[in-house]
Amino acid sequence: MQPRPFQAEAIDAADLHLCTKDTNPCIVLPTGAGKSPVIAWLIQRFKQQYPPFRCCVLAHVKELVQQNAEKMLQVWPDAPVGLYAAGLRKKQTRQPITFASIDSINSKAKDIDANHLNIVDEAHRIPLRGEGKYRRFIADATRANPKVRVLGMTATAYRLGSGDICHRDHILNEVCYEANVKDLIDAGYLCPLRSKTAVNTADLAGVKTRGGEFITSSLHNAVDPVVPEAVKESVQIINAENRQGVIYFCVDVNHCNHVSRELRRYGIDAPAVTGNTPRAERDRISQRFIDGHLRAICNVNVYTEGFDATRVDAVALMRPTQSMGLFYQMVGRGLRLDDRKQDCLILDFAGNIDRHGPIDRLASEGVKLVTCEGCRETFSKALTHCPECGLEVPKVEIPAGDGDQSATPVR
Repeated sequence: MQPRPFQAEAIDAADLHLCTKDTNPCIVLPTGAGKSPVIAWLIQRFKQQYPPFRCCVLAHVKELVQQNAEKMLQVWPDAPVGLYAAGLRKKQTRQPITFASIDSINSKAKDIDANHLNIVDEAHRIPLRGEGKYRRFIADATRANPKVRVLGMTATAYRLGSGDICHRDHILNEVCYEANVKDLIDAGYLCPLRSKTAVNTADLAGVKTRGGEFITSSLHNAVDPVVPEAVKESVQIINAENRQGVIYFCVDVNHCNHVSRELRRYGIDAPAVTGNTPRAERDRISQRFIDGHLRAICNVNVYTEGFDATRVDAVALMRPTQSMGLFYQMVGRGLRLDDRKQDCLILDFAGNIDRHGPIDRLASEGVKLVTCEGCRETFSKALTHCPECGLEVPKVEIPAGDGDQSATPVR
């Protein structure tokens, strides 16, 4: 394996930062851009340059722990790797490169040899203040080695209600490298995305919020009544486009089960996977989907991170969110390349695209969107015709002001 140009730039930037600055850096790479091999190449470089080097790579689920460790061994087959994760039934501490579940190791930093570097995958999960597992582990690791450094890896360097995760007063202080989604799509490193805004969407006018996000119980009452028509519409679209790997993102357990039942009415077996699903059953369902034995899968907060099914060619957003990060993570499931797909279709039944903008240019960049009245494709208002069906975008007349007789049509 050899780094792609942007991956090499990320590795060099992190290396330079750690060697020349005292602050803790963060690498921001889009979902599907290869964070795991970047971690591996960076560790290999440090270990070969300084043989006593020790590090710990932290992740929040066993799947990411295993994935990161496997990628390390693909990059460097002789890497001295250990695993520390109860879910993998491993608690290895003697190897200088440890891939660990934060749930398993958060109180064990004092029991392992001092590290030079702690790498946090999905670093947006580090709380910006207070306590928490990541903060406990990093604090204990710092007591063991006051010079230990922290490197964050994430696709979304912000948290709802808190803003940027990098700040001089946070554990992570600044972004040392960031790759742009659109640039990587244009360069052929990520899968192109298309989006359609659904006809059947919930009325969220009465939905309550807390901490900037919709309250789940209130949200359920708004979205559940539209499930039958929303699922019907989604089936019509995925059948028309022959989509074969579809993920449905739902609000809560009952909503997820409802969506799954409705899909079954149309002959689509799409099991509901939630936090209540036994781990063995969840793993079995996930593997069936990855292997192509399931056309669709429904979930609540299970497949937003660390699920690397490259065959995902459609994402159905049944869950409205105020969180730009969560929106990004859901849509990002379709960014990975696969020979079986030309693009990934985003079906928005939740108003998320109107709320946040397209994933490659989020709302902070002020992108204006329009929805085609013919096929419901969503695209930039700067275009004159729908990129999917070719329908012309209607012009909007701006009335002349007082005494102004020269107003012209604008888009």
